[in-house]
Amino acid sequence: MKNDKDKGKEQIATNRKAHHDYFINDTVEAGLALEGPEVKSLRQKNANITSAFARVDNDGVYLYGMLKFISTFASSAAANSILYNSLKESRLETIYRMATIAEFRDQGDTAVHLTHISGYSVILAQAMNLPESEIEIIKAASPLHDIGKVAIPDTVLLKPGKLTEEEFNKMKEHTTFGAQMLNNAKTDLLKSAEVIALNHHEKFNGHGYPKGLCGKEIPLIARIVSVADVFDALCSKRVYKPAWEPEKARELIMSESGQSFDPEVVNAFMHSYSDIMKLYQSRADRQLSLKRVLR
Repeated sequence: MKNDKDKGKEQIATNRKAHHDYFINDTVEAGLALEGPEVKSLRQKNANITSAFARVDNDGVYLYGMLKFISTFASSAAANSILYNSLKESRLETIYRMATIAEFRDQGDTAVHLTHISGYSVILAQAMNLPESEIEIIKAASPLHDIGKVAIPDTVLLKPGKLTEEEFNKMKEHTTFGAQMLNNAKTDLLKSAEVIALNHHEKFNGHGYPKGLCGKEIPLIARIVSVADVFDALCSKRVYKPAWEPEKARELIMSESGQSFDPEVVNAFMHSYSDIMKLYQSRADRQLSLKRVLR
């Protein structure tokens, strides 16, 4: 028969456990309200683990509470990871769809174009041994290079023939329009997208636009995207031109080293050309499949 001292000890233990469970459950439930079945399943697993140890300690509280705290902490970390990845994925998808709006009007296959701009830029950045964090930013930000095209009239953007001087000056404004749209961004990703949008038509010899920057005055990410953009544009069909063969586009990129393009980026382009061609071939395969479907 338990004496008053033992009963008091049990009551204290019970109160501690109840207080602990209230704190943990209230905190975890607040997080679960934001999450889906993945995190709820994590919590169920934690319950299974902690219940297995609930009877190990003499008073059934301290070890139980410690194990539950550890497992809850682990599940919270996993929940935060899932939430972070979900938010990251949502943010990248939003950026991609913004880019699609800009490119939709003058691209035969917008999705392929955006994928290739991003992919070519990543290949070049990797060949130049940029840090992985910068490569990830280039990957996500490069599709927004032409976001400013949404402000260019159809009469200019979709004109099948050569642009007049006045029309070309209007077309050049897509760089400043894009930078204005992305101005005052809070994230490094969108700040980089602004830099790319503004500077991807600058030329290494200083004869580009909108500012006529020269050499290393042009931000590196813009110098990289410039090569990726020109290669993909040359190899793509437009209302004003047929698609070029990749080898012809490659020769032009080489010939413009030190003129339109940074020689270091061109060198990276040449060294990684086999990888670039693998990505290019995915476009050709997709177009062939589409033709077969339409027959």
